[in-house]
Amino acid sequence: MTDFNVGLGQDYATPQAAWNAMEGDGVPFADHNRMVLHAGTYTSILDMTTKHPVMTSANRLTITVYGTDAVTWNNGVDSRCIESDDGSNEYVTIDVGSGTLTIDGCTAGSETVLFEWSKNLTITNCTINAPNTAGSNAIDFLFSWAEAYNADIQWTGLQSTAPQGDCFYVRADDADYGLGGLIEGCTFHDSSGYGLQLRTISKTLAVQNCLFDALGTPIRCLNYNNGTGTLTVDRNRFTGNVSGDAVVYGFLPADAGTLNLTLTQNRLYDCGTHGLLGDEGDSGNNQFTVLNNTLDGEGTSTNFLNVNGNASSAFACKNNIFYDCGGTAVNKASGGTGYLGTDDIDYNCWNSNVGDTGGWFRKGANQIGTAPGFEGGATDDYTLDGASACIDAGTDLGYGDDMGYRQAAYKQQQTLNAGMW
Repeated sequence: MTDFNVGLGQDYATPQAAWNAMEGDGVPFADHNRMVLHAGTYTSILDMTTKHPVMTSANRLTITVYGTDAVTWNNGVDSRCIESDDGSNEYVTIDVGSGTLTIDGCTAGSETVLFEWSKNLTITNCTINAPNTAGSNAIDFLFSWAEAYNADIQWTGLQSTAPQGDCFYVRADDADYGLGGLIEGCTFHDSSGYGLQLRTISKTLAVQNCLFDALGTPIRCLNYNNGTGTLTVDRNRFTGNVSGDAVVYGFLPADAGTLNLTLTQNRLYDCGTHGLLGDEGDSGNNQFTVLNNTLDGEGTSTNFLNVNGNASSAFACKNNIFYDCGGTAVNKASGGTGYLGTDDIDYNCWNSNVGDTGGWFRKGANQIGTAPGFEGGATDDYTLDGASACIDAGTDLGYGDDMGYRQAAYKQQQTLNAGMW
């Protein structure tokens, strides 16, 4: 590994100068070239479009911070802090380690970080923000149309605050290929746009242990393709989101793709009129599994789950707590053709909802209607108290036989997000 040190008194004054010193156009990249940022403020763009060395998963660009240094990257002049457009095989890792790295955008209507036509992006413990102006995204990650360019991401401990576009916009240029990977322990906060806008999922993507707070729509998933995509949303907290649904899915009318969406052990509260699952009006081959979630509508939510799908769809809904919904908690969508598939709704707690189920959805034999008995009362602690009727009232599907999210998972989530809550 070769280190290219950037900063005052180092070999390179700017990230761009370090990049320019690395391998050139069409030349195989060295084993993990590492751009090491030393303490300071960086005000120049890293324009990776100036050349296109040949990268692989083992030969990638790593951007890191020296020791426990603190680095602020705010270009202040150009539209982006980092820009790339390889078109074939870009592999980039931003791994901050024990230091801190804050990348702040500077110009309205542009992305702070643009990875265009990339193959793989790994980010650990980094804050990436966009300007608080209309149309600005924190990260725009675009991957190419050829199957070889199907992308993988791994984002851990990533934070984004106050963009007026999307926190992270992840998209494919073609309908037939998509995204996979892991987004874990991240914070998405204070945006009128989307926390995560996922334009195509053709592989398996997990979003877990994240905080979605004060957003327009926390997650938007559009499965444009004709293949199969799997999205798992597990152990997240949704709060303060007032303009859209916590998870929105949609299909283009002409597509016949399959979206396998699993929602497990999430908490949702203080989200205005909106819930955990919505739709955009088109019917697709949707496979929904909704297990062990705790949803508190605080009297205002219109629906917790608004379900849409064709005759090949399936909907499993078990071990959830549906509490204080201002409308119908679990509803058949009215847009497109609504929901035409099969459903298995059983072992849930329904309490203080204006309506429990709508359309032709029916509850199974193993339901409870008493108050769930939350330990924290008005403090947003949704741990079940010792006398709760939800304890041991569910069916064990891998998360225990209590209804709602499990306290052990909640404690794990707090640990992973330490410093971000």
